[in-house]
Amino acid sequence: MSEMYDLGYDSGYEIASEKSANRIAELENAQRWIPVGERLPKDASPVMVDGGAAHYSHKYKSWFTNMERDNFGEYRPILWEVTHWMEFTSPPTEPHNES
Repeated sequence: MSEMYDLGYDSGYEIASEKSANRIAELENAQRWIPVGERLPKDASPVMVDGGAAHYSHKYKSWFTNMERDNFGEYRPILWEVTHWMEFTSPPTEPHNES
């Protein structure tokens, strides 16, 4: 039996472990804080920043808050430097069951 491993065969455990590690890395990457120097979100897409919900305008090259608007109904610009942002996760698709 040990000769099988000497011939280069992987056990099912090693393959499953590698697939699990790849999936964990994929999920961690999807839910990480992204530096603005790495990339910016899609135009006007709601994202999280350190002060709450916001969006980036590629037209104005500025961040705007999604939480409050000015007297004209426009989103207010963010006055601090945004260094990182994170996409919102998708809401659950299963119905909520109370037990």
